Amino acid sequence: MTVWPRRSPGGCPTGRGRLTPHPLRHFCASHLYARGVGLEAVGALLGHRWLSTTAQYVHVPTERIEQCWQQANDRLTGRLLGPGP
Repeated sequence: MTVWPRRSPGGCPTGRGRLTPHPLRHFCASHLYARGVGLEAVGALLGHRWLSTTAQYVHVPTERIEQCWQQANDRLTGRLLGPGP
């Protein structure tokens, strides 16, 4: 079964043009990562040797970046100020 010569009714998951293997890899990698699969596991599924290659495939939503930033900030604040009253 080939995927790339056909157009899906809603278009490509990326919203641009036809569905080819390359955007499909980006789409799958991003959705796996967004649902909690670790970057190392996504890289293994894609057959990547280097984590930096996998990072190019994964789109990280701004909300996720902000959430991680806040969690790291909370941990650091807790370490610097100690336990609250």
